[in-house]
Amino acid sequence: MNAGPQQTPGVMVMKLSGAVTPSNPYRNIVVVLNGSGQTVTIQDAQLAGLHLDLHPVLKNSTDAVVKPSTVFI
Repeated sequence: MNAGPQQTPGVMVMKLSGAVTPSNPYRNIVVVLNGSGQTVTIQDAQLAGLHLDLHPVLKNSTDAVVKPSTVFI
């Protein structure tokens, strides 16, 4: 994800998918690594309908960079 001529430089995005099990409550995980130094918005058709939300650890973070992170569906 985030590849090709329209990519946002300095940002890596990957989606991991798997079965929900007792030890894995997440069907989809999206990882965004932003080394750009800028706030970014990632839009990709592969994310449509996934009902994503921030992990509870990120939601409760005290890190000034992580805390304002949001997911827009």
